[in-house]
Amino acid sequence: MFLTEEKRKQITAYYDEWHKLHGIGAWRKQDDYEYFIDIIPPKSGAKLLDIGCGTGYLLQYASKRGYNVYGIDISSEALEITRKNVPSAKLYQMHAEELELPLNYFDFVTSIGVVEHFIDIEEGLRNIKRVAKADALFLLVMPNLNFVGWQNKEHKGTAQIDINEQLFS
Repeated sequence: MFLTEEKRKQITAYYDEWHKLHGIGAWRKQDDYEYFIDIIPPKSGAKLLDIGCGTGYLLQYASKRGYNVYGIDISSEALEITRKNVPSAKLYQMHAEELELPLNYFDFVTSIGVVEHFIDIEEGLRNIKRVAKADALFLLVMPNLNFVGWQNKEHKGTAQIDINEQLFS
């Protein structure tokens, strides 16, 4: 699906408001992200790209483990939070569907609870694959009934109204 400028602005405004309202607590607790970094095999100096980096907690843990960290998010508010949490991160405001990063560049690509929010999932995944090295490892987490992110919460499942449904139904 092609994103018009109006749709892009609406989606960005939605997530900017979310981050303004919730700040560093916009998504999961900080310690939840250490679990995800523990899944990735150590490789000092490797380039890790986090799609939908939000508050930057995953990048923060990855940076402490020696990865060169990069993040994208559609929200400028989210990127401001990430800049404070991970000053060394290279950050870009963009949609995964319109990813403009070097080809065959990243050793690891992560996306925790973001892929299901892409407007065009196939195009987003094609772009992610394009910027990853041929032997890159991917950690793409999407919520479902057994999602690890629900283990520490009383509520199971998502309470979010999908931005796709709000804007494009």
